[in-house]
Amino acid sequence: MKLNAAVYLIMTGLAFAHASASAKPGIPEDPQAPIIALNPQDMQAPSATPATLDRIEALMMQAKFIDASPETVQTALQQLQPYLTGAASAKALSLLARVQQHQHQFADAEKTLQKALKQSPDDSSARLLLASVMTIQGKFDAAKQQCLMLIDQAPMLITSACSLNASFHQLKHPDQQTAVYTQLASLSERFAVADETSAAWVMEMLAAMALDLNLPQAAIQHLALPVSPDRTISYLTIWAKAKLAAGEPDRVLSTLGNLVQSSALPDDALLLELARAEKRKHARSTWHQQVEARVQLREQRQDISHAAFLAYYYLEISPVPGKALYWAKVNWQTNRLQTDQQLLSLAEQAMAVQS
Repeated sequence: MKLNAAVYLIMTGLAFAHASASAKPGIPEDPQAPIIALNPQDMQAPSATPATLDRIEALMMQAKFIDASPETVQTALQQLQPYLTGAASAKALSLLARVQQHQHQFADAEKTLQKALKQSPDDSSARLLLASVMTIQGKFDAAKQQCLMLIDQAPMLITSACSLNASFHQLKHPDQQTAVYTQLASLSERFAVADETSAAWVMEMLAAMALDLNLPQAAIQHLALPVSPDRTISYLTIWAKAKLAAGEPDRVLSTLGNLVQSSALPDDALLLELARAEKRKHARSTWHQQVEARVQLREQRQDISHAAFLAYYYLEISPVPGKALYWAKVNWQTNRLQTDQQLLSLAEQAMAVQS
């Protein structure tokens, strides 16, 4: 399955799984996947007639946007079950891997994608997703090997971004990271992709790198698309982070706040950025209350897939250094990007100050 300039995005961050508090860029998706209009009943319990894999794929694509139903991913997983019995097809396995990635089960997603690629080694979307989950786990050399296998299958910019993203997080010195960031920025100008979703993916990656290098204005410049419901959750999260880093909490509260208010169940990452903006304004209102309620729910469930969200909350919103360090360590067990390392270091510093 070839990847071309008409790629689609699946979810973040994150990398990047979008529920992560440090949202990471999404992954370009198969251009052949149809866009299917979904009715409200599609979001309910699965019917006696199994949904098609195309419809399940459409659900997973929808999950990356702010107006997705809270049950979107769970519905997709339920509808996928009949296709996972016996010898599952490569497409069914790839869809399962997307669900696993969404739920931050990165090791499981890696194994599932390896199985899918044994059946369909030319599936560039699956290989790109495999490189992503490997990068998140800190398997940088293995990720870059997967990226190299995309040569002649994916556009030059997509292949390069895949490899450079792994290199950026593998390197430790800011000068080395700056060189990688500069190289990707140059390539994005020379080999621009035509479709908006592919361009947004590269924008997110460049903006995330710029933020890691403490260049918020550069990050904002990379995010050239209008902030709207048409943007992915990961894109909106990175935009909010950049605006806060640039000292614009009012813009985050007004622009992002209006979008989130219409969401059935706001994403953790977006709620956290709104609570951060309120904190900068020395205000405590609806966003802080919503984040507080979400934290209580995550802790009751011991929800390790949202460990970064909990760590940031106890580090920045309602400081409790011991809890921040605990959840930062939990997050580090599965997430090994630079932002995850920075989170752990900040939590350790906060704990040292308290001691």
